[in-house]
Amino acid sequence: MHDKRRSKQEIYMDILRVLLFNQLKMKYTPLMQKSNLANLKLKNEYLPELMKQGLVSKISGKYYKITNKGIDKYIQLKVGNDLMKVSRNL
Repeated sequence: MHDKRRSKQEIYMDILRVLLFNQLKMKYTPLMQKSNLANLKLKNEYLPELMKQGLVSKISGKYYKITNKGIDKYIQLKVGNDLMKVSRNL
């Protein structure tokens, strides 16, 4: 049976993707909803890790914003995932 749960990398990519394609900054609740994450997991685990790595920053106390480093990392992860998918289909 195939496990439908997302890996941490997939969750990080989803958060970065949502921030990148939604005006680059978002409030917490829409970010949580569009990333399909439970409230506490996003707040206590994923966002702090992305901020620690410098991929996401918090601005004006209530908005989250993807950084330039976050954009670069998203592109790097996306290209890597796309290449893996192509190689599986060969």
